[in-house]
Amino acid sequence: WMEFLDPAVTPTPAAEACKAIWGAVCGTVLCILAMMLPYPLFTLPRAQAMAEQLVGTLRGTWTDIEDFYGDTCAFRREKVMRDFRDLQEQVALLEGFIENAWWESRLS
Repeated sequence: WMEFLDPAVTPTPAAEACKAIWGAVCGTVLCILAMMLPYPLFTLPRAQAMAEQLVGTLRGTWTDIEDFYGDTCAFRREKVMRDFRDLQEQVALLEGFIENAWWESRLS
């Protein structure tokens, strides 16, 4: 397979053309296979883990809301607002995971 290093061997134009066509066909097939394989692999387990994490964050948020209720402390108010922002971020991530995991549910 390393005949190209031997100066005594002269490649024929037909052999070079076959190598070029074979390389193009292999590259095309690999590109098509790469396009068919979805990018976010194994998002279903990630979605399940994110849902469990979301439940824990929700539990903590409710606890903070109970502590904050009737209190005028700015620190507690900011803590509750931060918890709500965390919840919104986690819900957005979970929605993205669920949208990208549709193909995994079809395979199982």
